[in-house]
Amino acid sequence: MLKVHTGQNEKKFKEIVHACISLSCAETRRIHDDELLAARNLAESSNNSRISSSSSSSDTPHSTKRQKATADGKYRLTTSPSPSISPSPPLNSFDYNIRTTTCITLNQSYTGLERHFVKYVETIYCNTCEGVGETHRCVQCVGEGLISTQVLCKACDGVGAVTSYLECEDCGGKRHEECGLHVKIDKGITDLYTLQLNDCGNLMPDGVTRGNLIIEVLVDNQSADGLFKRRGDSLRVNLDIDLRDAILGYGDKPAFRHLDGKPVHLLRHPGAVLKPGSKINIPGYGMPRYLDSHGLYGDLHITFNVVFPDYVNTPESLDDRKVIYKFFMTEKERKARENPIVIDDNDDDNNDNDKKDDDDDSS
Repeated sequence: MLKVHTGQNEKKFKEIVHACISLSCAETRRIHDDELLAARNLAESSNNSRISSSSSSSDTPHSTKRQKATADGKYRLTTSPSPSISPSPPLNSFDYNIRTTTCITLNQSYTGLERHFVKYVETIYCNTCEGVGETHRCVQCVGEGLISTQVLCKACDGVGAVTSYLECEDCGGKRHEECGLHVKIDKGITDLYTLQLNDCGNLMPDGVTRGNLIIEVLVDNQSADGLFKRRGDSLRVNLDIDLRDAILGYGDKPAFRHLDGKPVHLLRHPGAVLKPGSKINIPGYGMPRYLDSHGLYGDLHITFNVVFPDYVNTPESLDDRKVIYKFFMTEKERKARENPIVIDDNDDDNNDNDKKDDDDDSS
């Protein structure tokens, strides 16, 4: 550089000084590096096509790595002009959405959850490494493309990037990060329902805008004890009942407990008996209808399975047995007992006397 200054080529010296000033600015140096890489790629592709088409041509230049510094500080190839850089396409926020799943039980769907913790994985976008987590820097020029004497680095040919890898100083090399937040889940939510939280997704390159967080809720269709099964907004219960309760009823004790733990009492008319396979329907005791403004519930369908005992303690007293017999008396037997047929013996004697008188008269 000093040799150029002391010589007669003052114009060349001014171009070199202007180029050094341009490269000293980080923004202009980045623009310069982008144009240089684009020019190199275009020249290499055109050079390979020319070599394959006319390998015997001697006037075609085979070296595409010669560059010269111009007054604006940009490196251009001597064999072809610098190509124009097309603008990058606009960013789509859908590309920065995060999708995750969370699981809840049927009991939780029945009661709803005020604060349910949801885990998800966020992709870290770094302006330095563009989310790769590592930077590619030349060991000789430390990514500058120029060494201290302002001469092109021979190790990387002025590109400023080779295959050496360094952890990004801004993001620490982290590409993904596990995150979590609390969300409210209304009661009655169905399986595979999707919740969307706006502006909770991955951060876009502008450093301000975020995508959306999309949560798919997986709901068990059966309670943990296997008693309840969900069918839409209805609940189905297969309930085992003792022979005594099938005949006498449950009394004051609850038949079972609902999904929220509250007891459910089943009242029957006196004398009504539950047979094996009997079914009843209780409106308003099913699942809550999701996001229903009126707070309506579905129906509860119960199927009874009467469990017969292997042995019954029958009393030995005849009077006690008569009480049990009366207890199991059928309707036909009860009516027969209430309306007995009475036969009077005196009526038979009178009939015999009348018949005898008739015989005497005939003789």
